[in-house]
Amino acid sequence: MKTTWIALALALLAGCAKKAPEPVVNLSGFELGGSAEQVMQSTPDWKSITIGGVPSYFVHLGPSAEFGTDNKLQSLMFSFQSTSFSQVVGNVSSKYPSLACKDSRGSHPNGSATFDQTVCSMRVKGGELVIQRVHGDVKMSVLTLKSDAVISKEKQNKQK
Repeated sequence: MKTTWIALALALLAGCAKKAPEPVVNLSGFELGGSAEQVMQSTPDWKSITIGGVPSYFVHLGPSAEFGTDNKLQSLMFSFQSTSFSQVVGNVSSKYPSLACKDSRGSHPNGSATFDQTVCSMRVKGGELVIQRVHGDVKMSVLTLKSDAVISKEKQNKQK
């Protein structure tokens, strides 16, 4: 009987344990929920933005950012050379150690080629951070930072 009460007490304590807070992620001045003004102040030269010293794949454009009607950052897409994938993951994971990576085998939609795919992700406050080794072309990788609102909208669009 005493063992049952102890087990019950431990189960209740485990259920009451608080979940670790999701980190607020700031990448080169980009932070989900940050205003356009804050982003522009911290990144005045849009085209020279780097993530851990790695420049954008499209150097002349820099990253792609989407702001909501409230003028807050909802998503960021930063494309870079896949040869720099390990460097970007290393830099991001050193700052945010909860970044977890999974390896798989990918293939071109028409079946013409296969490749090694790695996707690293983590929950962040208000959204998700994902770094993908192959994005569209085996030479291009991508880092995305998306708000929960953008993720929800994408799911709805896929269901249609």
